[in-house]
Amino acid sequence: MSNNSKGQRLGNYICKVGYFDIRQQIVQPKRQRMQNGSYEMIGGKAEIFVYHSKAKMAGPFKTKDEAMVRAEKLITQGIKYSKKK
Repeated sequence: MSNNSKGQRLGNYICKVGYFDIRQQIVQPKRQRMQNGSYEMIGGKAEIFVYHSKAKMAGPFKTKDEAMVRAEKLITQGIKYSKKK
């Protein structure tokens, strides 16, 4: 069995702000069968997150601009992801 790609796990790459990556996860709408035999439509969604390497630092956001403002704020605060031992 193969591993999922980085785009599938974290989302699609949009842009870079300093050392942070802005990524977007998109879930397509789909039909789900109900117990009585009818179908129900489950809506899709698009969420934008701020990542430092593989660590999620902020999100979800609705727009890219909101995520970029938050990433710039994190940079000015000097926040970086560090793996805790």
